[in-house]
Amino acid sequence: MHDNDQPQGASAKRLEGALSPYLQHHAHNPVDWWPFSDEALLEARTKDLPLFISIGYSSCHWCHVMENECFEDIEVAALINSTTIPIKVDREERPDIDAIYMEALQAMSGSGGWPMTIFATPDGRPFFAATYLPKHPRGSMPGLMQILEAVSKAWNDRRSELIDEAERITKAIRARSTYAGASIKVDEYNDPYEAVQRSVSEFLSVYDKEWGGFGRAPKFPQPAVVELLLNHFRVTKDHTALDAATHTLDKIYRGGVFDHIGGGLFRYSTDRFWIVPHFEKMLYDQAGLLRAATSHYLLTKDLADLYVINRIHHYVSQTLYRGDGAVYSSQDADSEGEEGAYYLFREAEIEEVLGEDAASFIGDFGVTKAGNFEGSNILHRGPDGPMVPSEATARSIARLEQYRRLRVPPEIDKKVLTEWNAMWAGALFYAGRALGRPDFIKEATEVLHFLLENHCNESFSLIHSSYEGSSSPGGYLSDYAHISSALLEAFFATAEHRYVDLASSFVRFAIDHYYDTDEGGFYLADKETTLIANPKEILDGATPSSNSVLLRSIVRIARVTDDPTLNSVLQSCISWGKKVAQHSASGTATFALAAYEAEGGLNELVIGDQAPNDLIESVKKMYLPNTLLCIGSFGEGPLYEGRDERYAYLCEGYSCKQPTQDLDELEGMLG
Repeated sequence: MHDNDQPQGASAKRLEGALSPYLQHHAHNPVDWWPFSDEALLEARTKDLPLFISIGYSSCHWCHVMENECFEDIEVAALINSTTIPIKVDREERPDIDAIYMEALQAMSGSGGWPMTIFATPDGRPFFAATYLPKHPRGSMPGLMQILEAVSKAWNDRRSELIDEAERITKAIRARSTYAGASIKVDEYNDPYEAVQRSVSEFLSVYDKEWGGFGRAPKFPQPAVVELLLNHFRVTKDHTALDAATHTLDKIYRGGVFDHIGGGLFRYSTDRFWIVPHFEKMLYDQAGLLRAATSHYLLTKDLADLYVINRIHHYVSQTLYRGDGAVYSSQDADSEGEEGAYYLFREAEIEEVLGEDAASFIGDFGVTKAGNFEGSNILHRGPDGPMVPSEATARSIARLEQYRRLRVPPEIDKKVLTEWNAMWAGALFYAGRALGRPDFIKEATEVLHFLLENHCNESFSLIHSSYEGSSSPGGYLSDYAHISSALLEAFFATAEHRYVDLASSFVRFAIDHYYDTDEGGFYLADKETTLIANPKEILDGATPSSNSVLLRSIVRIARVTDDPTLNSVLQSCISWGKKVAQHSASGTATFALAAYEAEGGLNELVIGDQAPNDLIESVKKMYLPNTLLCIGSFGEGPLYEGRDERYAYLCEGYSCKQPTQDLDELEGMLG
């Protein structure tokens, strides 16, 4: 092992100046890391060596494990340095690079994950891909030393075979990542809602009726799937979908995957029961669950939703807020070298902190002397009893939170990502309007204004990330998709028409720089990228796909502005997306909603600010997905032309109802 406090020469200089805290963290490894750059590729060509590309992120537990076992090991580092040009990539900073090599990993292995380990030609074409690797073979898992030696021998003795393999994989990446050659049956989508129904059916087919969630362990919270089911219930009144969403949220709320002391959601559960989480916390997960919980509350008025919303907000505001409107990206799983150590409690600790209140708390949160995780306890709620704590339990939670703050907390990745900040702002605007929370709207406005003032220039070009005064050179489609969505939520919450104008400007920039004018759809990176491929992302992952989020915004902006250019782009993208959606109904759930809305499923509800106040306040608290909701002073454009600000106007599909001032009448129209 080497001394982490001693600089390692050129590598330290390269990575210490990097924007990413993750790269800076690796600056003092004995591995001679380069950031992904033209200079690194030139170095590989000059030295005639393959690339060793390691992709991870700050809060990734297994990334830290591989660093400790391999990248801090002198013997491993020496072999990496002598046989390859090693490149370190933060997947959150460079989603374009991550997406390309994830396609390679999935094409070669059938699965994906991080850390990602790639061997590639000097121009970046991959010929080998894996995830976590130990130093030496372990069971059926090969060791990194073994693979490095094999790659070096093959590069020297059988290079033409590696180059042929790299070219084959690169062609596959280009085809897979843009869905080239996808086709659609002529009569596949006669009913615009059919694609949504298929997505719902696929998720319900893998729904865990006992423990909630979808599929087998590991289980991810998938708040976008919960929202899909709630949306489906609102359209069809199918209680199977509502029951699945309700049950899943209840199990997540009660499980160890939710931090019952400090608030916030962990990234996923390693088991079927939502008890043992992977302890990292991501800003996008907090935004997703805040939004899903708000939607569920609007439908069910379940007080557990309000409690979880407040605890998520408590966590993010206390831990990830920077103080100037910016929100940090994530919090690590590890503290003091141990995964989850910050969050675990022994029974004796709880007894010492809570005294006579300990017994009831221990019973409520499944605490035992033996523990349920390496001798300690991951706190979780049992299936019985209220999710919302009593006043006494709330006091115990506060005392334990104060006690826990004396521990060394997991590190925070202090990157500020445009995409994730916009997701958080959009969720706050949505919850603020729906729940009557002006504090949420105020905070969302601060986040949005930070992005507009610091991550955007006057031509509406966005940067993807910033860190301690430095910023990345350009943005990605996800940034434009989510800031457009957040701006529309700001409009719905505040009735300030300037937000629609701003959203429209970002959409136009995305069309100019990311739109595929030949096939439809939007590229992940600017069309001028020099990387080996430029994916068009339509499958939902940890977050909804950027293409789908942007299309839902375009549907709404086109309806407000009646811009024929937007309608043309929309039709082209929907046509392209349908070719993909027929092959992966569950993976394209957000796209299915976008297509449904584009083809008549988006309703309009326009209410003037002189309409009866009880009507206005009641509508704000209704769950109305697939609805363009405009409340306030009428502006210009087709939505307002010839309309009276004293009335509510509802149009469903392409048919408008009679204007009304009566709440009961409007509720009857809405169904």
